[in-house]
Formats: sequence, structure tokens, C-alpha cells
Amino acid sequence: MKGNIEIKWFFAIVVLLSGCVFRTWQGRKVMKFGYLAGIAVLMFCGAGFAAEESVAVSSEAAVAASTAAPARFSADKLSATDGIERGIMDLEALYWAWRIAEVKDVAYDGIDAYARNWPVKPGTRAQILKKIKAHLDAGTARALTAGETRRYNDAKTAPRAVLFDGGK
Repeated sequence: MKGNIEIKWFFAIVVLLSGCVFRTWQGRKVMKFGYLAGIAVLMFCGAGFAAEESVAVSSEAAVAASTAAPARFSADKLSATDGIERGIMDLEALYWAWRIAEVKDVAYDGIDAYARNWPVKPGTRAQILKKIKAHLDAGTARALTAGETRRYNDAKTAPRAVLFDGGK
């Protein structure tokens, strides 16, 4: 993130200086344009800095924010699915760690958006997120084996049945 800030400032300064340089070659019109463009870039940079600061959240805060239970699941359905999900918690964590570390289609900072939709209780969600972080920190993220994938997929059908088919 810090590199992006430095690049924005560098770009803004280059635009301002280019307004000064063009003044000697082209006259005042280009100089005014250069200054206006530089000021616009500086304002954009300032807005970008404010946005980056507001988005920057520690991983602990992201985990805490993602532990709220999804409101669309009733308490009885959530209890039923939580038990099933606890049985594959290690596979779930390994799967998500692999997607973050190897596939790179999900960033660790973005995992809380996915986690909010998991049909588990907040405590279980927090445990899965801690296990994901542990895999990433230890460098043990890997793809699931064929047997693990079968077990994972079979276990994932049960919560879906409970949630969407009424458990039938």
C-alpha cells in the first residue's frame, strides 16, 4: 500500500513539473493546463490516501467483523449446519488457504466477505479463519487430495440440503 502512495505522489509531482517545463516551450496556456492537471492529480491522491486509510483494517478486526452470524439463516438451521461444518473444518481451512496462496483468486483480506456467508456459528467461523491464517503463516497451504476433495464435497452437500431443501 505504501508503494502505491509513493507512486501517486511521484506522478503528481511529475505533472506539476511538466507544467513548468512546458511553459518555456509553449507559453502560458500549456503551463496553466499543467498546473491544473497537477492540482487535480494531487486532489485525487489526497482522496486516494483517505480511502486507503479507511480500508486498511487489521486482520484481527477483519476476523472480528466476519464473525457475525448470517441473518438469513434461522438459529435451528445454523445449529444443524454448524455441526456438519465442524466435521470438515480442517479441510475447509486447507481449501481456502490453498485458494489464497496458490490459486490467488481470493486475497486473505477478502476472505471475510466469503466467511460472512458460511452457514456456521461465529465461534466456528473464527476457528476456521484462524486455521486458514495458520496454514498461510506456516506455508502449508496445498490443494486437497482426491480423497479429501471427495470428503469435502460430500460434506458440503449436507448443509446445502438443510438450508435450502428443509433438510429433506
